[in-house]
Amino acid sequence: MPGQTMRALAVGVVIASRDPAMPEGRYLYGWFGWQDYAVATTADVVCQARHGVALEHMAGLLGINGLTALLVFDRLGRPGPRRPRARAMNARF
Repeated sequence: MPGQTMRALAVGVVIASRDPAMPEGRYLYGWFGWQDYAVATTADVVCQARHGVALEHMAGLLGINGLTALLVFDRLGRPGPRRPRARAMNARF
C-alpha cells in the first residue's frame, strides 16, 4: 500500500528497549521492514545474532536465503547418488 513500510526481513541493532531479553546494543534479525528505524516486538524477531558471526551472514546464509536453501534440499532435493535421467523418445543427444 502506498505510504506504508515495505515488509522485509532485516538486520538491526537495538537502540532502546524495555525488554530485558532484548538489551540495547544487541543485533537482531527479523521483520523490521525497509526503513531506518523500527518499533518491534519479540514476535517480529526471528533470531538474535551470536558472537563470532558476521552480520552480513544474518542477511544471507544464516537468514532467509539459507533457510530457503535448506528447505529445498531437505524437502525437494534429497542429495544422494545420481540417478539416470529418463530420455524422451526420438530425442537427439
